[in-house]
Amino acid sequence: MKFTKPATTYEDQADILFERGLALRENSADNSREEIILRLREVGYYRLSG
Repeated sequence: MKFTKPATTYEDQADILFERGLALRENSADNSREEIILRLREVGYYRLSG
């Protein structure tokens, strides 16, 4: 089976979440792109975006 979609990097996934309105807490250490990428690596895109 050949896959037709290219793989998406964690950075690209973070951008998609931000474009779709990911709400970040103000004045929080979690309020950084790097933190979102770390969470994507830990739990995955679909668990985080749900």
